[in-house]
This record gives sequence, C-alpha cells and structure tokens, in this order.
Amino acid sequence: MLARGRARLSLYSGRGGRSHFSTSSISFQPTAALWQRWSGLRVDGTEDPDPNDSDYESDGEEPNADAGADVQNRHHHHDEIVGFAINGLNRFHAHHLRRDDEWLRYALHESPNSRFLAFHKLRPMVEHRTPPTHLGPILAWQERGEVLPAITDAKSTVLLLGQSLRETNSDRSIQEQLSDESNQINVFAFDLDPIVGDDEQEAQRYAAAHQTHLEVRTTFEEPRAIVPHLPPWEGGVVAQARSLLHWHKKNGFCAACGSTTKSVEAGYVRKCNDDKNASCGMDHYPRTDPCIITMVVSSNRDKCLLGRKSSWPAGRFSLLAGFMEPGETIEAAVLREVYEEAGLLLDYDKVAYKLSQPWPFPASLMIGCVATMHEAEIQRQKVSVDYHELDEARWFDVKEVAAMLARSTQLTIGIRAGRGAGG
Repeated sequence: MLARGRARLSLYSGRGGRSHFSTSSISFQPTAALWQRWSGLRVDGTEDPDPNDSDYESDGEEPNADAGADVQNRHHHHDEIVGFAINGLNRFHAHHLRRDDEWLRYALHESPNSRFLAFHKLRPMVEHRTPPTHLGPILAWQERGEVLPAITDAKSTVLLLGQSLRETNSDRSIQEQLSDESNQINVFAFDLDPIVGDDEQEAQRYAAAHQTHLEVRTTFEEPRAIVPHLPPWEGGVVAQARSLLHWHKKNGFCAACGSTTKSVEAGYVRKCNDDKNASCGMDHYPRTDPCIITMVVSSNRDKCLLGRKSSWPAGRFSLLAGFMEPGETIEAAVLREVYEEAGLLLDYDKVAYKLSQPWPFPASLMIGCVATMHEAEIQRQKVSVDYHELDEARWFDVKEVAAMLARSTQLTIGIRAGRGAGG
C-alpha cells in the first residue's frame, strides 16, 4: 500500500548513508552527534571527538598500560557498545516538560514537530525494505495526524521519551542547542493494545496501513530479534519505551490502598485515583532492577568462565549474572554470584566495571564487569556448580569463545558452543 508522503525520522548514524522514501526527512543524527561530542563515545559510522573542540572535555588522564586498564578509559569504540546501550534522545529537559500540562497538550494535539512510535504487545513498529537489503530495518515513526485516534483513547498509555535536535550549530554551545525549543522534535511512544487488544491480525493491519512505500513492509517485531539490526542509536529508545510500557501494564492498582492508578506526567508516574481512600494519593514511579553480569577471565586472558541454565537450548552458554541485593555493592554482588553459581572465590580488588546497558525484559540494568583470577587460583579452585542455579559451568578457551560469538546472529541470552548445538 502506498501511503501519503510523511516526514520520517531515524536515530540513524552512518552505515552507508541510508535514504528514506518520504518527501521530507527528519533525522536523530544531530542529537546523536552532539551527544557523542559531549560524551566522547564513538559509535558506528562516526568520528572520534576532536580534542581541539571547545566543547570537548577530557578526563585529563592517559590510558593505563596495565592489563585491563581500558576499563578506566571513558572513550569506548563502537564494537564494545551493545544493543540497548545507546539512546540518541535529548532527555535533559524531558523531566520538566512532562510536568507542563499546557506544553503536553500542544505537543500531543497541535505541534507539527511531534513523532510517535507504536507498540503492540511490547513490540515496536518497524519498517523493512522489500526485498531485504543490507540496510536493515528502522523504527516506524508516525506523525500526529496518523495516531490521533489512538493517543486520545482514554485507555491508551502515551510516553514522552525525550526530544531530538533538528540540526546542530557549531557556533553555539551544547547547552544552548539542547535548550532551544524551536530546534527540537518531540518524541513519543504509545501502547496500541487498548485499541486492538491481543488481536495479532488487527495489529498487523494497523502496521500495514501506515506503510510509507510499496517497497517497505511495516510490522511489529520482537525487540531482541531486530535491535541488533537497527541503526545504532535506536536500541536505547526501544529499551526506554518497552520498560515503561511493561511497568504500566503491571501497576494498574495502588500498592498502598488497592485503588486504581492513572498515568500522569507523560507516562513517568502512576497516581492513585483515591476512589477508595481519599487520604492516599500515592505516586508510583518506574523501577529499574540492577543486575551484574561478569566475565571471569584468567590473568593471562586466554580463557573465561561461562555457564548455562538447564532451560536453555543445548549448547547455549553465557556470562554469569544475577540481581543485586539490597545494601550490596557492585563488587560484592559479583563475588557472591560467582561463588553461588560456580563455587569460585574472587578477590574484591580484581573486579572492574566495564560497561552497562538497559535490558528491557522487563526492566533491568545490566552492569557489565570483568573479574580476573590468577592462573594459580584457577588450578587450585575447582568449579563447583550449584544445580539450583546452573546446569553447567566451565572454563572456555578464548578461541572457542570467538567461534561461538561468530555463530551468534541475534541479541539473546548466551552464545552457543559446538556445531552439534545448532550454533
């Protein structure tokens, strides 16, 4: 179906100059470039920040030459950045905008600068080229006029995710550009479930009706399957929206008095409706559950420890991971989880933070660490699996792990060992 021309926007950054079918194109690239310039983060298709740039700030330290010293370096190459880690939105002012009822009414019902991403059963709407090409999918953003029936439904949940710059201006400071309301696109997500329910055919009909071109196929897709193939700045946007929408589905009632709750502040708060207890009025906020995920490596970096659960497909292994407990540091959580699951005692000062990413299934923050064991300790301590936690845990040679990673094509839990495992 050939739909009318509409403005498109993408968090796309690089990868061969992707073109769009629409008559006008709005890109998240300006925000991504500005954010990268400030953070020092290098992502696919972009350049390292210029140390001579007046807006560039260095930490003032040279990289340490010791083993594992790259953990201390705040500038990471894109190969280290994982699927949900990067969110190209400008979120610095969203907190204030969510509390501005007049601004929200304008952004939702009048502004030509608002864009919307539909979700059905926690899956984002995505555009694919037909036939498929190397360019991969992109998120299917819609204009206000296309979603008004859905976002004005009393049962629908609408989220203000943040804003995106229209363009950057090197003559202005980062703060000035982020504060310029006239240069912003307002970015929303909404839940289609109250409109179409669990009806898969109805949801796909909605997606098909909003295709932008005959050579584009629009569908709702499971995030773990499509995020590795999205432009690098879109994964974090999917994580942000999916986690919030899941939280809304699970918090329809007040934990204090049992009354129903309603979404306020553009989806970032649920407020008790007071229909049973006028003295309650409690505000409920989204939760994020911190989890550690740890690569235990030998001191000469030739092997690492992996484990697998009995419920996983044959041959699938992963780094050891688990939820942090109340009153626990990141290092203490790493030591506890590794001992609980594999029976190995690590040194507190041999645990180093590496990177983190949101994991929106439903709302975890995966805190990536590297823990080092000396060769002598590896020989002295034997792996002892807690079968309530894992089915197997063992040391893997680095070449074996590289081969496993090469066979892994989807963003999922674990990597697979051996051809017989279906890797």
